[in-house]
Amino acid sequence: MNSSLILFELIKFKKKRKNIVIFSLFLLIVLLFFILNNKMSSTYAESRIQEEKFAIESLQEAIQNLPQDSKVDISSVSESYNSELNLRQDLLRAYQEDNWLVALEKQIMLDQNSLESLDKGNVIGGEPREVVEKRLAINEELLHKKIKPEESYYGTSGIQFLKNILKLGMSFSGLLLSIFLIGDILSNEYEKGTIKYIFTQPISRKKILTTKLIFSVIVLFLIYFTFGLVSFFLGGLYNGDFGNINYPVYVYRNNGYDFISLVELIFSSSLLFFFVILFIVSIVILMSVLTKNSMLTIGFTLLIILLFTFSTEKFTFLYPYNHLIPFSYIDSIQVIDGTISNNSSNFNISLITGILVLSISTLIAVIYTRVLINRSNEI
Repeated sequence: MNSSLILFELIKFKKKRKNIVIFSLFLLIVLLFFILNNKMSSTYAESRIQEEKFAIESLQEAIQNLPQDSKVDISSVSESYNSELNLRQDLLRAYQEDNWLVALEKQIMLDQNSLESLDKGNVIGGEPREVVEKRLAINEELLHKKIKPEESYYGTSGIQFLKNILKLGMSFSGLLLSIFLIGDILSNEYEKGTIKYIFTQPISRKKILTTKLIFSVIVLFLIYFTFGLVSFFLGGLYNGDFGNINYPVYVYRNNGYDFISLVELIFSSSLLFFFVILFIVSIVILMSVLTKNSMLTIGFTLLIILLFTFSTEKFTFLYPYNHLIPFSYIDSIQVIDGTISNNSSNFNISLITGILVLSISTLIAVIYTRVLINRSNEI
């Protein structure tokens, strides 16, 4: 690959005002998302305290309303209520004092009691069993590793906020901005008529396509990497906490569940997303050759992604084949944590399978694009 061609693409890329606007929009989203996460994190901490206070008041009222002269032995009920009341009072105190170790221990005991009551059929309503079991498993792992718990969706420590930004970026929302950013990388040449000049140069059409493909992938990956670093340091420096890279992440497996470290989740999902970007860029290049129009290229690319992603999520007859469909891997983090596999009951969806399927799909798109452009009448 000729480095001068990459440099030439970079110069053209920097001159487009649209790219500066989208880059600024990326930065604005990171800042707004950080502010929102901080707000939600504070609200979540306050809501936990209020929920415990309400639960304690409800238990105290229930204890007071127990019949005193009943012919039925209610001692076991009274004992259960008082036991839960003591645990919740300890949990509330731990929340108020920010004693996370005690809070973990008490929450674990409450969840164990809750599951025991569910097994005995003594509970009507309440949280679903799977919710309690998942929280219990995570808390036991955190306690075992002596790691301070963070709210997964609103975590603002460096590593947690990095994960949340990547989760936002490695989805249809992030790809939307990415496609607008590089959607005209080739189609713009057709619109301006410069493609004819480019094809008259002593450079093969194969090399031109390869350069634009590689440049687009590098630009997008560097943008994600840059904003990932910004997110990590923003969360770490603002809150004085960079987080724990070994924070356990709950992962669905075929035979149950497992845990991986947060850094493994970030690394694996980033690796998979690199191949997602490669695949998406190959579609953009193909659409550019087919439509020769920037807006049509962007529109058709987004439509294809949206339709196929929706199909893999909603059409159950496709579930057994989802691991062979490249669009199943768009949300890289949910692939690595097993959410997509669990939702579709297809545990063949994995990092390795994703890399293979995306690579083959990219190769097919690139070969077809080369065939089309070699047959083109553009001189």
